[in-house]
Amino acid sequence: MSYKISFCIVCMNRLYHLKETLLKNIEDNISYEKLEFILLDYNSTDGLEDWVKLNMKNYIKKGILKYYKTGEPKSFHRSHSRNVAMKLGSGDIICNLDADNFLGKDFAHYINYHFSFSDVIFLCSGKPDGSYGRVSTKKKDFLEIRGYDEKMSGWGFEDDDLYQRLENLGRAKQGFY
Repeated sequence: MSYKISFCIVCMNRLYHLKETLLKNIEDNISYEKLEFILLDYNSTDGLEDWVKLNMKNYIKKGILKYYKTGEPKSFHRSHSRNVAMKLGSGDIICNLDADNFLGKDFAHYINYHFSFSDVIFLCSGKPDGSYGRVSTKKKDFLEIRGYDEKMSGWGFEDDDLYQRLENLGRAKQGFY
């Protein structure tokens, strides 16, 4: 089975990271046919919109990159921004991707491979140094648990909370590094 996968990125004033990661992530996964990258510009003031329109227009035309912008938030809210981006993804599987994350070669194939064996899982990163960021789950499961808890602020705890609610839904956590 081949699932459509949406890599969902939120960016607020982190263009310097996207310049390093976005094109590389697309190129490393372009061989996977059912793929889209969702980029939510969360009111960036660092020239993100101009850079995307100038440098990513071919991927936008092909439907590989979908660019959205909101001018409402004055400060970054991690849970809210991720919820918006994940809801914009049209894939069967959605994957949060921080602006500074590199996916690696054929990561979309890796995701599809794991979900082909079981659709009651979610994949998440977690390193001994405490860094998180990437989580891949069925979009229907994400919506059923109502995504990230927007009452939470800061970094890290919202990931743990999301994982726990997915496990409570009966989804098995599978880690990757």
